[in-house]
Amino acid sequence: MGDIEECKGPDGRYWRIDWRVDNAARRFHDCAKRPIVSQLIVLDQLGLRVKLMLQLTGVAARGEKRQQQQQQQQQQSCHVRMKVIQIQSKGPNLLRFRLFLGGTTHEPMTHDFAEQITSGHEFLCNWEDALEGKTLKVAAEIFDHDAASTTAHSDDANV
Repeated sequence: MGDIEECKGPDGRYWRIDWRVDNAARRFHDCAKRPIVSQLIVLDQLGLRVKLMLQLTGVAARGEKRQQQQQQQQQQSCHVRMKVIQIQSKGPNLLRFRLFLGGTTHEPMTHDFAEQITSGHEFLCNWEDALEGKTLKVAAEIFDHDAASTTAHSDDANV
């Protein structure tokens, strides 16, 4: 399971989830057509149950030989998504969050998980450059519900 830390920053209170994907290259090879999925992450303070997902971009449903050629020819970018399994709120299911792949971050986004249960971002950097040994670090910062409701703009383009 990922490590969870409660933090305070300029955007207010948030919870940071750090997920270490050990043997990332091997796991990508084994899961080329499927995402690598974290264990269930429970954030009782927010009434949330989430999973983080990581998938190589552009490898779904292709032949293995063609996939290997394509992987050699192009940069290995990744799609990082957050899936909300359960949210216990009485209002809109808006969450404001930010995703990380290694040392690369994405701007905070707000998404209504009642409309679609996953949201994320494609990181156009080479995931191999983000490896620490054989481990790839993925993280999410989930902002307090109050922060999401004050910046209620949907970022559905990143789904």
